[in-house]
Amino acid sequence: MLFRKDIPPACAYCGKGNSIGDGEVLCRRHGIVRLWDSCRVFRYDPYRRIPENEPRLKRVIIETN
Repeated sequence: MLFRKDIPPACAYCGKGNSIGDGEVLCRRHGIVRLWDSCRVFRYDPYRRIPENEPRLKRVIIETN
């Protein structure tokens, strides 16, 4: 779910940073930081976050007589 309230802060999906590859983010305030770092200025941007996949539902075949 993209809009959960219990998402831990991380620079990977902060609105103040841009991914530059190699597990790093270019932050407007702190320069180059790691993806999973965070700071007090963290602002969640749901468009930057890739959510975990939901588990697939099992296919149930119902036989009728």
